[in-house]
Amino acid sequence: MRANAFKAWTTSEAGRKIDLEVKVHQALEDTTPVFRFGVAIYNHIQRTLPYLQYIYYQALEWLGVTSKAWKIPGGRRFQDLVHEFQPDVVLSTHDHLNHGFFDLARAACPDTPPSCITYCGELEGSYGFSRWWVNPAADLFIGAVEETCRAAERHGMDPRRIWRGGFLLYPPFYAERLSPDERSEVIRREWDFDPNQFILLIGTGANAANNHIKLLRAIVVDRLQVQVLVLCGKSATTRQRIEQFSSEHPDLPIRAIGYTTEMAKLMQCSNAVVARPGTGTTSEAIQSGCPILFNGIGGIMPQEVITVKYCQKHSVGNVFRNPKGFAQQLKSLIEVPISADGMDQAQIQIRPDRSPTDILAKVASLKPGRDILHNT
Repeated sequence: MRANAFKAWTTSEAGRKIDLEVKVHQALEDTTPVFRFGVAIYNHIQRTLPYLQYIYYQALEWLGVTSKAWKIPGGRRFQDLVHEFQPDVVLSTHDHLNHGFFDLARAACPDTPPSCITYCGELEGSYGFSRWWVNPAADLFIGAVEETCRAAERHGMDPRRIWRGGFLLYPPFYAERLSPDERSEVIRREWDFDPNQFILLIGTGANAANNHIKLLRAIVVDRLQVQVLVLCGKSATTRQRIEQFSSEHPDLPIRAIGYTTEMAKLMQCSNAVVARPGTGTTSEAIQSGCPILFNGIGGIMPQEVITVKYCQKHSVGNVFRNPKGFAQQLKSLIEVPISADGMDQAQIQIRPDRSPTDILAKVASLKPGRDILHNT
């Protein structure tokens, strides 16, 4: 998501002034079937038993499967792509692309090795923050927030090569916000909802991880007065199940939404969002000013632990562990709007003061041979 958001900004009005040509490459999935299989395992764990991720996470932290260039099967394929494109900069947005892959990229262009930069969107640096995010030999580490930058320094990054860049989200999240009248019009026109009644957005992960039916049943059981937008992603099965549930419970206004690129609009029109504690959706919610309820059903994965810790520290998100806890927290937001207002005000306090155009400009400034220590 962050890599594609970076590319999307290069075609925006502000981004075109920086003049970057960007090629996005999914290095893990497209370099070797071995890594593609590993990604599939991760996705399966996320969808089914999040607690198992603790074992998988610890194994990856210990093995360091991409820590050295020689450990990367199919590395030559990646080098051929780099050699063909001849990039000035290689930007990593994943924790396992900052060591061996950087070495491969530099070796692919020995005469003009590219600058190697990490953008880390994590929100905290305690347990769950992979040590493989930080390569002290990289040219620059860009952290989303101050906590991430401090974590990079603890892992050996020269503080002069660390830069706080803010969230790397799609352009609509930084566009002018909808006015109250525009919001009401969108809600009526697109979903036939009452804009004066509470609207809940129930999200799903990119890999279709969700507990939609359990959450909807909890709303029905507690007879909560709420209108629900349910994201189904690209899963036709999930959408069919939601539509079937809706037909069985006509008193609960439900709209099933397939894959969408309009998350900024959805969050502006919703009074709260329910999602797994991923950094992507969390960052979007903070940027949009949408109160967030974290779905902890089935357990919270290590990478999600740091998101929860950050949000709890700043009072911008609550966690529920079961459908009953979800209903209780949702009821509080509906009946005591001041709690949602307080979360919104807390989000404003931690919303980054830099935008993705600042990140683009920083990346563009690192031409090969230019030392970040003299380019601050």
